[in-house]
Amino acid sequence: MRNIDCRSVQREVDEVGTNDFLSPAAHAHLQSCSACEWLARKQTNLHAILAGLETVETPGDFEFRVRARLAAERQA
Repeated sequence: MRNIDCRSVQREVDEVGTNDFLSPAAHAHLQSCSACEWLARKQTNLHAILAGLETVETPGDFEFRVRARLAAERQA
């Protein structure tokens, strides 16, 4: 198994979203690094909270509104 650094583990945690799908190297790193383990635990909790929220339908003109607001901010 290859060594893995904190930055790589944190990137993997961000991309995967749950500890269930982390690589064996990342799991091994989490066993020895309390900072990364804390981050992974918080990330997993956040994903669980977000998964429990209901889906909200966006308005049909949502993209237009966002682009208009961005254009207005650029001009200001």
